[in-house]
Amino acid sequence: MQAITNEQLIKRNARLAKYIYPVGLLVLASGLLVSFRRPDLLIIPYSTLIIGFLLSNFAVSLTNRYVSRPDRPRPDSALSDALKGLDDRYRLYSFILPATYTLVCPAGVYVIIPKFQGGSLTWDKSRNRFRHRGGSIFRNLFGQEWLGSPLIEAESEARKLTRFLEKEFGGAAPPVKSVIVFTNPKIDIQGLNGVPIPTIKAKRLNAFLRKQPKGETLSPEQIERIDQVI
Repeated sequence: MQAITNEQLIKRNARLAKYIYPVGLLVLASGLLVSFRRPDLLIIPYSTLIIGFLLSNFAVSLTNRYVSRPDRPRPDSALSDALKGLDDRYRLYSFILPATYTLVCPAGVYVIIPKFQGGSLTWDKSRNRFRHRGGSIFRNLFGQEWLGSPLIEAESEARKLTRFLEKEFGGAAPPVKSVIVFTNPKIDIQGLNGVPIPTIKAKRLNAFLRKQPKGETLSPEQIERIDQVI
């Protein structure tokens, strides 16, 4: 398996997260101080609370995506580990193409949506959406992103990649598929019958891809052209 990663972007955003987080905490602390010393100036504590909260969460989001930690590897690193053992026909592009994580392999071209949530995940057929349980509100606010809408994310990423491939290759562009991958080993996935996009744990990604029949994918010439473009 070949991993092609924009290391320069990762380093830059990891450095950005390092500086933004303490700034956010400082803004929160300053608002708290003002609320004690000048309780009549309510607008300042409220404003700093909102700004500090947004800055801190933005830093957490950058950290979760661009910084590897002992308890949480970067998504691209977790996906690379999950794909170990596959041959060089499998290429993982991270932060390179319009879709953040793109896998080119014999089974086709895939957009991968990595998620790190723990707890339990089920599929709500009546509402056509995932139902996620687990994790404290504090952790969701300050340490781990909300699950969000993986299906919408996958559709958006696939649409961006499709436009790029069609621009480069026209009618020869292969279709883009999607797969949602949970990289946290503590996630419990069950009852996902009816989910329109394959949703699996990272440890099953290798086996999942091996079982897929060969499909329309990028030719060696097209891959070489993409490498030249990027």
